[in-house]
Amino acid sequence: MDAPEVPGIPDGQGWYQDIQRLVPIDCAQPHNGEYVGLYVGADVPYPGIDKLRREVTQACGTKAAQFLGESPSNFANRTDLRVVPTGGNPQRWSLGDRTARCYVLTRPDNRVTKSLRAGV
Repeated sequence: MDAPEVPGIPDGQGWYQDIQRLVPIDCAQPHNGEYVGLYVGADVPYPGIDKLRREVTQACGTKAAQFLGESPSNFANRTDLRVVPTGGNPQRWSLGDRTARCYVLTRPDNRVTKSLRAGV
């Protein structure tokens, strides 16, 4: 199983704020993220970055909760994991690509060597 590793330096709160890339690695290797699903937006005009970011983050949060086997409200209250979507930019949207990949990340200092589904 492949898992993403996020390269970079965390902010003062211990999270990456601007994720530029995810590097796929074997899930048995120390990593700090996992793919949890795909969001597909409705075939509507581009809603703007702020609205889209909120919509995609909420949808990915629901996918993350399902992946982890917990309720969306429980996942939303977790401080040890964060959902991060990739995709959904205006250029891709205009070409008909309304997808975003959903990832769950641990804090950079809490790498795991198994699926997050197995518990953190």
